[in-house]
Order: sequence, then C-alpha cells, then structure tokens
Amino acid sequence: MLTLTRAAAIASLGLAMLCAVAQAQQTASAIPKNAQASAYGKGWECSRGFEQRDGACEPVAVPSHAYLDSFGDTWNCERGYHRDRDMCVALILPAHAFIDGSSYGSGWQCQRAYRESNGECVQISVPRNAYATNEAFSSGWNCERGFYRQSESCIALVVPANAFLNHVGDAWTCERGFRQKGDSCIAVIIPDGAYLDAQGNGWSCERGLRQQDAACVSMLVPLNAHLDSSGNEWTCNDGFQKRRGSCVLN
Repeated sequence: MLTLTRAAAIASLGLAMLCAVAQAQQTASAIPKNAQASAYGKGWECSRGFEQRDGACEPVAVPSHAYLDSFGDTWNCERGYHRDRDMCVALILPAHAFIDGSSYGSGWQCQRAYRESNGECVQISVPRNAYATNEAFSSGWNCERGFYRQSESCIALVVPANAFLNHVGDAWTCERGFRQKGDSCIAVIIPDGAYLDAQGNGWSCERGLRQQDAACVSMLVPLNAHLDSSGNEWTCNDGFQKRRGSCVLN
C-alpha cells in the first residue's frame, strides 16, 4: 500500500509531465507553417524560400532570371541581369563591352583599348610606343618600358653609361659604385679606410674612423670611454659622463 508521501510524489510527477506536454504543444502551435524554432534562441524563423509577413511565413516570390540568396529569404538576379523593382531585366551592352566580374555580374566594362563615355565604349587613342590599359580612372594607356610620358606622347629615355632602368621602366638609376650628377653617373671615390654605403652611391668610414671632409681620420677615444654602436663616435663607460672631450666620474 502506497504511503501518503509516495502517492503525493507520484501525483506531483504526473502533473509536471502533463504541464511539460501542454507547454510543448503550446510552443509547437505558436510556430507557424513553413517555420521552425530559431537556432539562435527563442522564437521561430521561416524555412528557406519563405519570408516573414504578418506573423506568417509566405513564399518568396522569385522572378524570372533570379535565384534565392544564401539565406533563402530574398533573391538576386542572375549574371547579365540587373534588378528593377520586382523584376530582373537583361543588361543592354554597348558595342565593345562585356559583363564585369563584380556586383554579381549586374554591370559592364569596356574592352581593352576602349573607355566608357555617355553609356558607350569609345576607342582610346594610343600614341606610339605606348600600350592600352583597362584602368577606368586614367588616360587608358601607359608608355612602354624605356619611355616616359610627356603630355600625350611617349619619349625615349636616354640611359647614361653605368646606369639601368628602374623596375617601372620610366626612369634610370645609377649602378652601385656610381652616383648621379646631372644626366650622368660618375664613380664614387672611396677614400682610405672607407667602404660603399648600403645605397651604393656614397661611402662610410670604417669602425674607429670618423669622416672629415672627403677623408676618414682616426678617432681619439679618451680614457674610460669606448666606441658606440655606430663605430664612428665614442661614449663614456658606465659611471662616467662626457665633459670637454673626456670622461669624468659622475
């Protein structure tokens, strides 16, 4: 025979189960057709291909030449079409144009050697020793390597001896061991005790020497001092300070 306490516990469990079932039924009935419980918390969300409208999930009206986007609640026009309110309208390409690779293929660009002007593609006048580019915000052409731009022409570069064209090809640079002087490259004269610098168009004194005019002279390092990291100056040892060309105790 069940005790009163055990009977009360069973009755309480049964009531909890009935409440849980009722709550589940209520939750299920609160989710409209073509929807499911939200994966990100409370509430519900429409299934793919449906959109929320007035508390219900209605089918997304996808026009011709369109497709559902990745979320499935709206649509995009196919490549070669652009959106016009609730329709996808075919692009009208002018002569010498092509559908571009951006904006989902809803725009166009002019072919190489042409540029857009008033909705048309007009031919670019490319001067001699130049080539056409596809840059929208430029003249539409660049000079060939070894030429530089002057107004609407490409002028040949005169590269002096001991020089080379830069990586762009529209200017020249002196070779290592030479420096520019006017339109020429002259040899860098390196004094005794010096070496070519990192740029290669000048020189630096070796460690322990200091530049004086066009020569490298020995440095006089005073007592209680040492060469600094550059090797061309000195600094006082710890516990000493510089005063009148010497190092004295702090």
